[in-house]
Amino acid sequence: MEKGRATIKDVARLAGVSTATVSHVLNRTRFVSEGATQRVLDAMKETRYSSNYIAKALRSNKTHTIGVVIPDLSNPFFSNILFHMEPILQQAGYMMILCDSHENHKREEEMIRRLCGFQVDAIMLTPVSPRVDYVQLAEQLDCPMVFMDRHPNSKNYHGVFCTARNRVAEAVEMMIRSGHDCVALINRDTSGIYSVVREREEGYRDALLRNNIQPDPRYIFSVPGSIEHGYVKMADILRDMPEVNGVFCANRLLSLGALQCLIDNGKRIPEEMSIVGFSAHNWHKVTTPRLSSVLEPLKAMGEETAKLLLKVLENPALPPQQVVLTAELIGNASIVRSSIQ
Repeated sequence: MEKGRATIKDVARLAGVSTATVSHVLNRTRFVSEGATQRVLDAMKETRYSSNYIAKALRSNKTHTIGVVIPDLSNPFFSNILFHMEPILQQAGYMMILCDSHENHKREEEMIRRLCGFQVDAIMLTPVSPRVDYVQLAEQLDCPMVFMDRHPNSKNYHGVFCTARNRVAEAVEMMIRSGHDCVALINRDTSGIYSVVREREEGYRDALLRNNIQPDPRYIFSVPGSIEHGYVKMADILRDMPEVNGVFCANRLLSLGALQCLIDNGKRIPEEMSIVGFSAHNWHKVTTPRLSSVLEPLKAMGEETAKLLLKVLENPALPPQQVVLTAELIGNASIVRSSIQ
């Protein structure tokens, strides 16, 4: 082999096979005997050969990469979903390029355009702006998009979502029926594209109305979705609203902050305050008391998103498909008064 980067011809010469055979081993496009495959792999190792993906992309007009733009990489909700997406995409020969929009649309759009400049084959997006027609943007950039978690302000789109309205209503009704008749809602700010958050408020309102309680705006709070804001808002409620004896937190980080505030203030849960939150993965199992939670099926969301991406890549003319999964309510340890159990 000449000095420099090994080529496919170098591998073929050392393995005693044709360049076509090496290509079939690399791309799994045709059966190659076990012996020939092993010789090719050994030759690749000896020559330190690595595929020239740029050249391959130019020949095939495909880069086998998926752009992923999410609003908050530090949020376990998104990292868990990506964890379950990656093996399916990897098995199909695709690699993810991950970007964090930080809930900022200008940053989001810049990342989308850069990913298209890198010629990713598709983009998985959790959108942040209610004013953008993302489907139109995808058409302009000639790059298919699959949406996850949040519905875009567009028509005719592919996506994977989770509905939790009924589970939220079920949780709030459990609080009411266990004697907690004044339930507050600590919600994430709904001024943006948070369709899922608006849905959680609708579930809260459903439960109150079904129990002949008129929703009171004094008990509905919209705050940034962080542990710190959950803690502060729970402290405000304890200080200013002693009549509140139940709280539903419509975000996993808000849930942990509110729970910590109740513990720090010596509140007995659920005897003095009933609390239900949203859970990322199995957080509800590691709190004391165990936090009753509306749990989204993160594994299924990740797997279904990966499968839908592959379907769209295989058939660009695929009619718009939306996969809607259902959340579940886990546990009642932080809902039901011990005297009623």
